[in-house]
Amino acid sequence: MQTAAMLPMQAMRSEAQSAPVKIGIIGSGNRGSYDGRTVAKDPRVRVTAVCDINDAALAKAKSTYAPDAQTFKEQKDLLASGVDAVIIATPVFLHP
Repeated sequence: MQTAAMLPMQAMRSEAQSAPVKIGIIGSGNRGSYDGRTVAKDPRVRVTAVCDINDAALAKAKSTYAPDAQTFKEQKDLLASGVDAVIIATPVFLHP
């Protein structure tokens, strides 16, 4: 069995223009803050949503790497916000 993929040439070029990928982050503690700061540096990405049960953690996320992001207490609300991808940065025992 063989696998093949065909992509338009624009997709192969680094200068291809597209809208930034909208990222949501679930869990904005230590790991989520690290991941958020890391992805926020990439011009191809926008952190548009952050979810945490801790108000202080949400406020810190907004002030450090996601100033325009929507904030949520429930992951289902973050998922419904129109993000393209999600980083789950909660402690392992809390992963859905």
